[in-house]
Amino acid sequence: MARKNKGGRPARHKGERLSKHRTFRVRGRLDEMLEEEAAKSGRSVSETIERMLEDAFFQRRLIANILGSNVADEILRLIRGAMVVEGVAGDWSGDPVKADNMRVAVNAITAVLTRRPLELPPEEKRTKGLQTAKVLLLGSSVRPEDLPQEIMFSELEDLDWGEASAEEEPANKRQKTGT
Repeated sequence: MARKNKGGRPARHKGERLSKHRTFRVRGRLDEMLEEEAAKSGRSVSETIERMLEDAFFQRRLIANILGSNVADEILRLIRGAMVVEGVAGDWSGDPVKADNMRVAVNAITAVLTRRPLELPPEEKRTKGLQTAKVLLLGSSVRPEDLPQEIMFSELEDLDWGEASAEEEPANKRQKTGT
């Protein structure tokens, strides 16, 4: 009696069994990029994903070995993110305000990831840099509860805390609660 074909792709190497299956969704553009890469490399999309994941893990280990730790890798990755954020409107290095924002963001990122005290420049020069650091750090391995309050609530420094009159306050509360 002939053996029934169970479907799926065959093992890459004779005797090698691929035993783990992962199912996940991807957005349209990412799927297109995966299909393009698979076609270029002559692999299936599944093999392409597997190869790219192996490369990513290898790169992370390599960078950690070169830099001495995974923390150093994450610091550099987040600093690069801060450079992109500050460089959106051109070269940030020639703009003193953007350069100060960059310095504050780098200081905040480094302080949080190395668990060092946060040393801040004067208030008027730090808000944007702290906000950049906050966005990047919240997207990293850092838990929100590990962020210093100066970073976590940095957007509040720009708010005008002028006193509201007694008549304005109830109207504001009604607007916020929808009553």
